Amino acid sequence: MKKKIIALLLVLSLIPGVFALAAEAPAIRSLNDVLVLEDGTILASDGYNKVILAFREGEVSVYAGAMGFVGVDGLPEGYYYDADYAHAHFASPCGMAVMNGGIAVADTDANVIRYLKDGLVRTLCGNGEAGSADGTAAAASFNMPTGLCQDGNGGLYIADTGNDLVRHINSNGIVSTVPAVFDAPKGLAFRDGVLYIVESGKNRVVTWSDDKITVLSGAELFDEDGVRVGGYRNGKAETALYDAPMGIAVGENGVVYVSDPLNHAVRAIKNGRVNTLAESKDLITGTAEPNLLKYYNGSLLAADGITGEVTVIGTGVKPFRDVNNDPYVSEARERGLIYGITDEIFAPDGTTTRAQFVTMLSRIERYINGAAVIDGEKALEDVKDGAWFAETARWSVDAGIVVGIGKNFEPGRKINHEQAVTMLYRFAQALGVDVSEGENTNILSYDDAFELHTWAASAYQWAVSAGLIPDDATRLGFAEPLTRAQAAKLLVTFMDKCGI
Repeated sequence: MKKKIIALLLVLSLIPGVFALAAEAPAIRSLNDVLVLEDGTILASDGYNKVILAFREGEVSVYAGAMGFVGVDGLPEGYYYDADYAHAHFASPCGMAVMNGGIAVADTDANVIRYLKDGLVRTLCGNGEAGSADGTAAAASFNMPTGLCQDGNGGLYIADTGNDLVRHINSNGIVSTVPAVFDAPKGLAFRDGVLYIVESGKNRVVTWSDDKITVLSGAELFDEDGVRVGGYRNGKAETALYDAPMGIAVGENGVVYVSDPLNHAVRAIKNGRVNTLAESKDLITGTAEPNLLKYYNGSLLAADGITGEVTVIGTGVKPFRDVNNDPYVSEARERGLIYGITDEIFAPDGTTTRAQFVTMLSRIERYINGAAVIDGEKALEDVKDGAWFAETARWSVDAGIVVGIGKNFEPGRKINHEQAVTMLYRFAQALGVDVSEGENTNILSYDDAFELHTWAASAYQWAVSAGLIPDDATRLGFAEPLTRAQAAKLLVTFMDKCGI
């Protein structure tokens, strides 16, 4: 069984995409965390039914805990009761981690950490009362603990969410407190001596190392009344926005993965940038509400609160066979701007159509603001409802990015550099980018400058001043078709030069 599960996860880790492990019962579930055992069994804490579930070969069963009694509101109610696996009760099982050959479970509403081993559910630490006392076993107290992670020495870190603290329990069962205050910490991960913490209350990710808090990603956002609010923005790690992030995991390559349940997405922090790794559009499949995460054999496992599934997200990306170490193609793909013709073929010398280019621009719009609506009211005569490009075409016309050729959009027409740079210039204006620096830029030194259409002159002045045209270029090459590789370079350079 272990070989089957590991083989599945190894295969999925190499495939970009999101997959749900098949499950049948109980029919209604809301998962908080996930854990893979040595035999390949996948456990999930079910906050709706107040039990720990086991996923084995597509079947779901109750691993530990009696199903919550149905309350007066018709929903299962949990409570705190130690017993054997079949008769124990959980108040609200959440984070899970392996410890000393057993399984620790944060029982949030009971304010305790439970421990599963040898068929028994016991209390590892905490006494059921909310508090923040250190000590051993029942002498310690917590307030709404959520995430757990191993500390590398046989102990655990505990997100003591209600106390705005991170606690530690060593292998001897002694609880202490990390000497720092965090705002509603939830997901935790520990790697190479660094503790990674999702600070949900401030919509950010921080690290704790050498007795110091360092912000890894996330900017604070406030409404007009000064109330902190969430957002959805990719880009530079320090300006990225999250909305009540929950889980965190760290891959072997140092990539940090963050679940962003209110944005229905899983995000990735790599090389100082944040990208969206997976996202649910319909809220009934994929990462509809990804809660706590685990990284396992190159894949992410996300416990989903809406679908009730363990979602497997591949983190590996196959390199394109027809692209030889082009950093712009790789970066454009990672940022979700442009994809391959297939998983392995990019066609770098293939041409780009007008519909394809405005679609790439719309992806930058959503990269900046994940909640942006890509659609509009204005439509040119050849944009038909239901066409794959219809929404982006309407959006581009509404935003003033596309004026049209006559009364038509001409979606399948190959776009040349002149049209692409002009659309990008208008897009920059729509984003509020300062394009005035190009007003006095002289472009007459380029061999083909006098052949440029007058409607594109300002766009090229800006493009040259912004560094979008190579310094060593002697020609603008404006009439040449824009290849897919050139589109990738143009858009990535634009984002980097404009600080997006």
